Amino acid sequence: MKFISFLSIILLILSCNKENPPDAQETEYFAKLSSGNQQSGLINQELDSPIIIDITDENGQNYSKAKISFLSADGNLFSEFKWFSQPYYVRWLLGCNIGIQNALIVIKDSADIPIDTINISATTGKDPLWNRVCGLPMAIDNYQFKFSPIAKFIGHLDGSLYTIAAYSSLYVSSDNGETWSKKYTLNDYFRINDLTINNSGDFFMSAENGLFKSDDCISWIKVIDKPIARCFALDSKTLFACGSASPEIYRSDNNGETWNETTISYTKHNVIQYAGYILQAEKIGEDKILLFNGDLLISNDNGLSWNIFDNTTMFYISGFLVKDNIIYLATIAGPKIYMTDLDNISWTLLCTLIHHPFDDNQACEIYNYADNLFVLTDHCIYKINQNGDTLNITTNIWSKMDGISKFIISADGNLIVGSEHKDNGVFYSKINVP
Repeated sequence: MKFISFLSIILLILSCNKENPPDAQETEYFAKLSSGNQQSGLINQELDSPIIIDITDENGQNYSKAKISFLSADGNLFSEFKWFSQPYYVRWLLGCNIGIQNALIVIKDSADIPIDTINISATTGKDPLWNRVCGLPMAIDNYQFKFSPIAKFIGHLDGSLYTIAAYSSLYVSSDNGETWSKKYTLNDYFRINDLTINNSGDFFMSAENGLFKSDDCISWIKVIDKPIARCFALDSKTLFACGSASPEIYRSDNNGETWNETTISYTKHNVIQYAGYILQAEKIGEDKILLFNGDLLISNDNGLSWNIFDNTTMFYISGFLVKDNIIYLATIAGPKIYMTDLDNISWTLLCTLIHHPFDDNQACEIYNYADNLFVLTDHCIYKINQNGDTLNITTNIWSKMDGISKFIISADGNLIVGSEHKDNGVFYSKINVP
């Protein structure tokens, strides 16, 4: 009888537990989009304000262990992760589609149980002057979008453009620099120092593990098995390369098939000097070569012997350009641009470029496009006409970039500029937009 009564009590307790199990009710969470949705922005740039989301439990208490993921075909999103912090901040780097861009924010609790899915959108347009290019690699660093640094821009004979991104990958653009796609990536343990394209369209990649040759920028053959800093193609056969870990200089006269170590020596103040690093080299005639390695040198026998170019020891040179039998010399002091006729050496001042009044010693690089010169100083790009009139054509980009370190002009007049400051952004604009 006692057993039957005890059993009845146990069954009663079990039935009660089944109807009302303790703590069986799961905590319910709620997500609320507070602000940041439906903003307007520019292609491939971060929205001005983050998307802010509050997540609370059924008692209105903040919930800080949520997991957030994104679904979007447009751009990149990430949420700031802060321990036990509310609200959640979601940052959105817009994609390249003009018009309405959409994304989904998927929110789950710490046990991966769905809380909510929030739709967000933004209206995307182009800047009337400068737009960021699309397709180059980027990462997230310290809660900021960071684009990979650009080591160089270079043009191909077919009109396409190439660049070295993050010192490990080669990217190509077939639309005058507006969009880019990856062409080749070197082994992660090595660094790409330079890319050269000769007038036959062959590629030469200088890297910390050698010099490589390719006819398509995809399949590569190692032609020098030592660290190479730079390579210079003078024509379809003659090339120079210089080492990055030692002062060796190499020369090839059969388009990079075989290489011989060589010495570039010349007489300066009756002392034999040896070039340890070539900065620029260009063929200017059948057997004439101009070479810059801190001094401007000339060879009249296709590189077998060298001399200081006439009356250049007075200059602190940063680069040169040959156009229509005229040599243009960029000097650090000023900086200034000098010019001379190749047939009658007499240097005259074309113009002086001053951007920072407290810094009149700036290295600069000089380029040619159409009937104008373009000079990159430490901080901006000048357009110079034949009369020496100058115009800073990058004044209105300063709201986007701290400085400009690389640039190229495409065949249709797109000016593509890159910076190693701020977020390493790369932008493009038409050359006729100052």
